[in-house]
Amino acid sequence: RASFVRFISESGRELASAAGSRSASDKAKIVHVGVKLPADINIETAPEAKTGRPVLLCAANLIASKAHADLIRAVRILHDRNVQCELWLAGDGPLRKELEQYARSLNVGGRVRFLGQLPRQEIIRLYRSRVVACAVLSSLIEGIPVSLMEAMSFGVPVVAAHVGGVPELLRGGCGISVPPRDAEALAQGIAEILSSETTRRRLALAGRARIEAEYAVENTAQAL
Repeated sequence: RASFVRFISESGRELASAAGSRSASDKAKIVHVGVKLPADINIETAPEAKTGRPVLLCAANLIASKAHADLIRAVRILHDRNVQCELWLAGDGPLRKELEQYARSLNVGGRVRFLGQLPRQEIIRLYRSRVVACAVLSSLIEGIPVSLMEAMSFGVPVVAAHVGGVPELLRGGCGISVPPRDAEALAQGIAEILSSETTRRRLALAGRARIEAEYAVENTAQAL
């Protein structure tokens, strides 16, 4: 009896429709989740590698569906190809010890930092301080990840697994999406950004423009 049904992504509507929901086709409205657009950010200049290596940031709980092991494996692949970087994992969960051990087993323990559960404002501070060269997400299941939206709003280029609403967020060249469970593809996408200032700048500008156009909280709130 609802007058309309709100979905935050096209993929969500497709899932509901596949499950037999007539409302998903007859009454569906796509209204994205929104994020606050930061002001006074400098997208034009490259991030500073304050640790000596470009920082990859993954903001996600350490649970199976986030597939962090694929990211750690990608770091090993990049290390073998002499692509300098380190992975910062912002989040906590039951797989922390297992992932720490996995990083050590691949001899990249010094290139993977477990930051623990950080307040959202600390994540925002990392983006604003220009310390993050690339935001990464290797999830097996997603809606439209707010962590990627926030990174893009600061002009941070993103690489993410092609699941859920990620393709619609990154389509049109606003980020790099790769097959899930593919550490090789993750490594390649990351390397494209770290090895080319032209690519970094293009993705940074396109990502920020996508958030301004479709995911700014003022616009999504008005639409809702």
